[in-house]
Amino acid sequence: MKIYIETSVPNAYLDSTKPERQQETQTFWKRLSGYQVYISDFVVKEIQ
Repeated sequence: MKIYIETSVPNAYLDSTKPERQQETQTFWKRLSGYQVYISDFVVKEIQ
């Protein structure tokens, strides 16, 4: 299965100001084993 993510997903992983959201996002990443994760060129430019 392919999963497309945008910038809010990695941001939530590191956002310690919202611990519940951060924990949920970290759990999400741990469960991605076996999935193909994709981002667009637009997302890369936004992160830069």
